Amino acid sequence: MKTIAPYQRLTRLFDTPTLSRILSGATDRHTLIELCNHSGISYAGMRTKSVASEKLVTDLVKKMFEGESGGETMAKILTRICAAEIALVRQIPSDAFAALPPPDSHALLRIRCRTLLAVALEEREELYETVPTLASQVVAYADDVVEPLQEETEPLADPVASIPSASSWDSKTMWLESQLATITEETERLVETNALLETQANQLREQVKTLQVELDALRHDNHGLERALSEKNREIERLQEELKNLPGLAAQINKLDRENRKMRYQLDHPPSPDIPAVQLQPMVLAMEKSADEVRETVRATALTLEAGYGDLRRILDELQREIHTLRVETQKDRQSERNARPMRRDQERVGIFVDVQNMFYAARQQSARLDFEKLMTAAVGERRMIRAMAYVIQSPEVDQTGFVSMLQQRSYQVKRKDLRQRSDGSAKGDWDMGMAIDMIGMADKLDVVVLVSGDGDFVALVHLLKEMGPRVEVFSFLHNTARDLMEAADHYYAIDESLLIKMDRTPAMSREPESTPVQTAEE
Repeated sequence: MKTIAPYQRLTRLFDTPTLSRILSGATDRHTLIELCNHSGISYAGMRTKSVASEKLVTDLVKKMFEGESGGETMAKILTRICAAEIALVRQIPSDAFAALPPPDSHALLRIRCRTLLAVALEEREELYETVPTLASQVVAYADDVVEPLQEETEPLADPVASIPSASSWDSKTMWLESQLATITEETERLVETNALLETQANQLREQVKTLQVELDALRHDNHGLERALSEKNREIERLQEELKNLPGLAAQINKLDRENRKMRYQLDHPPSPDIPAVQLQPMVLAMEKSADEVRETVRATALTLEAGYGDLRRILDELQREIHTLRVETQKDRQSERNARPMRRDQERVGIFVDVQNMFYAARQQSARLDFEKLMTAAVGERRMIRAMAYVIQSPEVDQTGFVSMLQQRSYQVKRKDLRQRSDGSAKGDWDMGMAIDMIGMADKLDVVVLVSGDGDFVALVHLLKEMGPRVEVFSFLHNTARDLMEAADHYYAIDESLLIKMDRTPAMSREPESTPVQTAEE
């Protein structure tokens, strides 16, 4: 059976008399009045609660068989009424329904009627085959035993209070016993459901404990890898110190080679032609022998040094490969830890690093200044800001007190560096190395690194940070940004007019010190 609306399943599984019997047995008078009111059924000249229950059931079934109008509303109300039975049906195997005994009491009749409604509303097609048998049992019991519904003028009135005969007291006793049986059945069902939920809760607790143990093991392994990486770094530093001594050995070899060539030149060009060739011959032979010995010594020394240098290079290459492997494994461990504990966006830790000089030049081309407060809001969003750093180059000729104070008021930590004058008259000042050290130092405390710069020198740093764990986002001016920096970042955000303060004129030095920028040698 194709997926159809709940009220359509009711009308297809049951005919009009059967559905009337099931609806009468599954609901009370108050529920029938509620169904009529929500389905738009009304009676001219009288209230709905004054109409006989049989009439209400007949009109409700007729309304449901007429079509979509009112049918969906009744199906929703019945789903709410039979919610407990629907939950129970979902837990019972399909073959268990065929073995259900026929109803033999009013309480069991109501439960069976609600169970039939639950089967039709629950969408398990394999249960539909048992519906005709269960429905025929309900109709047979209702026709033989169940008396017509007692008419009530008010929903909360006692259904048998107005009948003084002894038979009415028996009916009232039977009705109360059926209500007690219904309550007992539902109490037992709730106890079973509570036990099932408690079992599931215990299983979840065990899973949490297991995941915690695995997480602790991953953290322990990660600490071990970090210690091994530190040892490898120290070994690399030692080898680098040894490599620094190789140029000195090469210089000694070059010096010996120059002396050898000078000696051979002197042998080929004697200083005095008056000395007879006979006297010079032993001296020449001795000097040539000495030169050959020196040459062999130099060659052997060079080969030894070259072999040692090759060994050092191979060791260095192996160490670099091991370091790369350790970095990859550390990255995998950190990624596994993140996957084991998914992080909401409002839990992400963000660090902002602003290259003030780079931003000044880009903004000045648009006759504007960067609004640092709006920049922080756009970069952080709903996440948690851990640190905001602004890197400033200061010159003795410019008073930057006001500018620095403005940044500090907006929660930026300002780092300043003096401009250095060179002997040739040029000046040098940049924060590239300082920014890189700070970002690497904080990488293990951040989930997102926000770099506010368009300088392409940061590309290698971006790749390194991503290997260490954090995502990297770049904010900069589109016209002033290296394309490889955009491609290296996880996300790139172009600064537009919403983050700028337009300037009608060149701002004064006292208000905006970067309006008189420092010209560096690299520019």
